[in-house]
Amino acid sequence: MNHPHRSLCLSRVAQVLLGILVLATLPTPVWGQGEGLEAALKRYRQFLARKPFTYHTLGRQALADTRTPDALDILIKDYDKPHAYPEFTRYTLATMLGENFFETSTLDALAGLRARHHDPADAWMWIKTLAISVQNGKSKSVLDIAVNGKDLYQRAAAIVAMAENARLDLLPHFVELVGDLPKKDGPRRLWIAALSTAIFANRYNLYRPAMTKALRGYIGLLDPRLRLTRSAKIVIARHLGRIFSSKTHSITPAPWLRILADGATASKTTSGSTSVQLRFFGIEAKGDRICYVIDMSDSMCKEVDTGRRRDGGATTGGGSARRKANRRAKGYVPDETDIPWHRIRTRFDLAREHLKISIQRLPKTKRFCVLWFGTEAGRLESCSGMIKATHRNVKRVLDELDRIVPGPPELPKSPDGQLRGRTNLHSGLRLAFSLRATGFAKEHEYVDMKAMTQGADTIFLLSDGAPSWDGFAKEDRDYGDKPVVHDPEYNKATSRTPTLTYHGPYHRAAWIEEDMRRMNVFRKLQVHCIAIGEADISLLEALAEDSMGEVFVFRK
Repeated sequence: MNHPHRSLCLSRVAQVLLGILVLATLPTPVWGQGEGLEAALKRYRQFLARKPFTYHTLGRQALADTRTPDALDILIKDYDKPHAYPEFTRYTLATMLGENFFETSTLDALAGLRARHHDPADAWMWIKTLAISVQNGKSKSVLDIAVNGKDLYQRAAAIVAMAENARLDLLPHFVELVGDLPKKDGPRRLWIAALSTAIFANRYNLYRPAMTKALRGYIGLLDPRLRLTRSAKIVIARHLGRIFSSKTHSITPAPWLRILADGATASKTTSGSTSVQLRFFGIEAKGDRICYVIDMSDSMCKEVDTGRRRDGGATTGGGSARRKANRRAKGYVPDETDIPWHRIRTRFDLAREHLKISIQRLPKTKRFCVLWFGTEAGRLESCSGMIKATHRNVKRVLDELDRIVPGPPELPKSPDGQLRGRTNLHSGLRLAFSLRATGFAKEHEYVDMKAMTQGADTIFLLSDGAPSWDGFAKEDRDYGDKPVVHDPEYNKATSRTPTLTYHGPYHRAAWIEEDMRRMNVFRKLQVHCIAIGEADISLLEALAEDSMGEVFVFRK
């Protein structure tokens, strides 16, 4: 094993579209450079007439990249009345609007769009378009929404929009915003996430008087009299730790107030009541509600070299006599030195044994869930939702994991063996953010109050390959754009057929990164990533960086 990796750049593995036979990935066009509105509009109409969501997204991007008033009008109408995939059409359109229409001339049209759409699900569009107002010198109107608005989601969106531009003019009002903390847990989580975004965005102004005052107010949210949930306090502690470059993990105010008063960081770890011994592949987590998202694509059947390991022990496991004696002791908690290396042949074996150790380390006070992703995504049958880490629940999960047996190789589709198909990482993340105490939010998980209060506060994401699929598979005729392959896991070319099954845009790293920002904007989950084999390390690093998580790379 190797230590956590922080590479700055990695060439991305070419992605492919798949079907009964699979169409390779469409090229990413730069429509705004050399293609005018007329040509982009023609392509937009052509692509919108097709069934797959990936074409719809490319067609809209073609228009958005022209950055013309006519294109803006068409895209706004699409947002008003999407003809297919309404939820994700609006999410992707919000991103396109925010990235392409940032001139002063767009403000009235975007304000009209917000006036027509003020459901909680539209919060992402509010964030993206209000940020444009801030960029164009209209921060006072956005600040007014944040401070005096009547709708909590719109106020939170305005705070985030201000934070994205690191506006200092929000800081004098920060204590007032802290005082508006809602009384119910769900709205509280939403509000704390927005405030956390704002305070973190101003971390480079650490010792300005306005920031010092704002930090005192933010730290005051940890006052026991407010009775925040532990998960909410952990979110605050994470942000304070990053702001002060401190290893302190306290969920009480006193240590943070001392650090603020001293004007220096604290190197000593002060865990307060958040101290746990939860680890997965050596990455420690401080959360109370843990979700494991495990890659079960067919490539996880590839063999691994277990000759090099952190503990340097024998490949058959066993360890020292003292370790064996400790294992027999009552209450013994296993760790990575207890990995049974003699049972590990494949990447899935490696993931499973580490997962079993991690789950056994969970205190009974924690809740957890194990999700998987392949061509589809789902949960283990033994995890109905966020279940308690009782001895009975843990045993049921371990038993189910042990029952998973990969199928034999099938050439040319799955030469290493068959598990659960392709690498649909995006759907695995979507399920993780959708988790409730039982079941999942059906849509708009990022503003779902039950998901906020009952779902995960920490995610461990393990993957062994670049994303090759998403949850928007649609059969359509072969448009002849690219060669076809049997399976995107292995990119083996094959002959064409009249119809193909296409994935959507979320096999691409850029869209996965953007959608996780959306899902996490009001949640502030910490996402730790474990990379095995051909995993897209650049993508996993981006997901971890955006969520204050860590990355571990197993290179063998």
